[in-house]
Amino acid sequence: MVDKSIKATTGRIVLATIDNEFVVKRLKLEPENNRVLFLSSNSEYKPIVVDFDGENNWDENVIWGVVTSAISIF
Repeated sequence: MVDKSIKATTGRIVLATIDNEFVVKRLKLEPENNRVLFLSSNSEYKPIVVDFDGENNWDENVIWGVVTSAISIF
């Protein structure tokens, strides 16, 4: 479940679109570096870095909300 009313802060798992693709990643805000990192739980995947600059298209990079729960069916 994703809750849009919860503030997306460092350490939270978020649902986001990055380059128009959905991802579920742990969020790391770096305002001192003008960027956001989306971290994977799997160490084989590199962080996705989104810069806060004038070239960033926020129509393609959007945090939809904070993940509050997940259901797995096997």
